[in-house]
Amino acid sequence: MSQMSLRAHHLQSSKAIHALPKEEIIRTLIALGYVSSKENPFISHIYNTLVNAFKNPEKKVRLLIGGLDDICIECPRHQRGDCSPENPSSKGQWLEKRPAFCLSDYQYPIVDQRIVDKYGLNPEKVYTVSEIREKLNF
Repeated sequence: MSQMSLRAHHLQSSKAIHALPKEEIIRTLIALGYVSSKENPFISHIYNTLVNAFKNPEKKVRLLIGGLDDICIECPRHQRGDCSPENPSSKGQWLEKRPAFCLSDYQYPIVDQRIVDKYGLNPEKVYTVSEIREKLNF
C-alpha cells in the first residue's frame, strides 16, 4: 500500500471537503483560480487524494510541516509559480474568496504546526487514515 504525504493543513482541508459534494469542490477550485474549467486534471487529483484516499482506513499518511506534499506538487498555482512554500509573500493573493476549508492564516510553515498542535499529532509519525480520522473527528 502506498504512502501519502500531506502537509498538516491539508488534513483540515480533507475534513471539510468530506462534507462537500464534488460539484462544490469544483466550483471552489474555479472560484479560487486553481483551475479554469471542470475538465482540469487537478480536480480529479485533489478529489482522489483528499476524498477517495481517506476512504481507505489503512492508507498510510506522512505529515509534513512545510514543503511540497502530494497536493502541492500537482497544484496548477504551484506549477505556474504563483505559490511556493518558500514564497509566503504570495499569501492572500488567492485567498481573498477562500471557502470554509481554506485557512485564513496561510503562513508557511506556521499553519501546519498549528494544525499538528491543535489535534495532538506528531509529524515524526506515519499515521493510518483511520488514526487521522479519529484524531480530527471525521
